[in-house]
Amino acid sequence: MEYKKFAEMITLLKDHEKKVRQAYKLGIDIIDVHEGLQVIIEMLLEEVYGKNGVDWISWFRFESDYGRKDWSKIPVIKKAKDGKLEKVPHEEQKHSKYGAHDENGNPICYSVKSTWEYLEENYNKKHKGRK
Repeated sequence: MEYKKFAEMITLLKDHEKKVRQAYKLGIDIIDVHEGLQVIIEMLLEEVYGKNGVDWISWFRFESDYGRKDWSKIPVIKKAKDGKLEKVPHEEQKHSKYGAHDENGNPICYSVKSTWEYLEENYNKKHKGRK
């Protein structure tokens, strides 16, 4: 998929989701219509990027909040020796502001462009000959 089309699609999805949230705040529940649209979009994207590629797009949209989430601000929790959970002191935390990294530790899917590049390189069926 061309980057321009991908970026436009992501922008339109983001705008649509914002309108659905605004309508819901006004007491208008259009979630059933919205869910059907999401299924159609995912089916079409799966034709280009496969199931795993669609999972990355969903991760970028919902988990990463379209790349706006700063993962370094999320507290890291670990299990202490006594079995209780405790917060790791900030200076001991070793994670970046990006939520996903490749096998070499480089951030991936942190912007629309980086998500498109990652999908094109790893999941585009046309270029990879995948089914």
